[in-house]
Amino acid sequence: MEKNVLLYSNSKNADFFYSTGYYSSDKMILLIKGTKKFLAVSDLEFEPARKKAVGAQVIAFSELGGNTIEDKIISLVKLSGAKSVCVPAYTPVGLVNSLGKKIGVTVSGKDLFAQRQIKKSSEVNAIKRAVFHTQKSIGLAKNILRESMASGGKLFYKNKPLTSDLLRNTIEQYLFSKGILARDTIVSCGRQSAWPHERGSGFLLSNQPIIIDVFPQDQKTRYYADITRTFCKGRPDKRLQAMFDAVLLAQEKAIEKIKDGASVRNVHEAAFDSTRASGFLTDLKNRTGFFHSTGHGLGLDVHEEPRIGFVDGRLRAGMVVTVEPGLYYPHLGGVRIEDDVLVTKSGCGKLSGFSKELVV
Repeated sequence: MEKNVLLYSNSKNADFFYSTGYYSSDKMILLIKGTKKFLAVSDLEFEPARKKAVGAQVIAFSELGGNTIEDKIISLVKLSGAKSVCVPAYTPVGLVNSLGKKIGVTVSGKDLFAQRQIKKSSEVNAIKRAVFHTQKSIGLAKNILRESMASGGKLFYKNKPLTSDLLRNTIEQYLFSKGILARDTIVSCGRQSAWPHERGSGFLLSNQPIIIDVFPQDQKTRYYADITRTFCKGRPDKRLQAMFDAVLLAQEKAIEKIKDGASVRNVHEAAFDSTRASGFLTDLKNRTGFFHSTGHGLGLDVHEEPRIGFVDGRLRAGMVVTVEPGLYYPHLGGVRIEDDVLVTKSGCGKLSGFSKELVV
């Protein structure tokens, strides 16, 4: 990490929480000077931060000079003995310009917290807990689909319409009861499922693909899980079953390539080439076929580095990544299967293991 890293944010910022272990929705100032951390917080946050922030000297805003946040930052920098600071690229331009008039400010073009990509055992365990309950929530949704009845091409559960919202609420309420918060859970059906990030709405239909993508955050540890399954209640079209089989095979091919030192491009190519070999072509211009990356890092953010796609980069032991190939065609809908894995020296360990079957 570069010297004298400055952050101004709240703990929803993963870099901030990673560095301090302290959560607050209020804005705070963090200055990392070598091995020392200086954390400035509002007076309301001072006592909790003093007790909970890991390895940081905690200072109340009232102890710092000036009235504006720029004044507080300058005062903290002087207190630390630093002469200049380095800020991440997501720092507001106005703040950078204002500080730059008084101290040396460098905006980093690289990831200042790249060490977040390599998970410690405690982080892996936190992800495992989120994964465990995410799988439980998908299991609840699957059971509802299994018990549902079809009438006129629409699904009913206990004589009531079975909708995207009903399944989404079932998933999110279970997770909430476990202290895990799910937002924007995807439950998309039929043609809606041809768009990977369509949340889904309305009736769920028989004989059609139903994509369930759950990516919740544990509110205690702040770590995410990210799991997707595709189901069909009834008899899927032969082409839909072939799509499912192709996506499942593509995921297996990608997982076979994952290990310490593996090229992310090669992992993606393994999945991409597999779908093509199965007879499913991709048209990037029209956004059909397999037109997204194979996966991404997972941790305190649901989408972290590395990205597993047609990009440069290598996997390292200790990374947690998703593996989520998919196929999407407007006239058929979509299929996506996603699991979370831990990269190891010789391969990878699967953190998620929910069953993969299309028909329920």
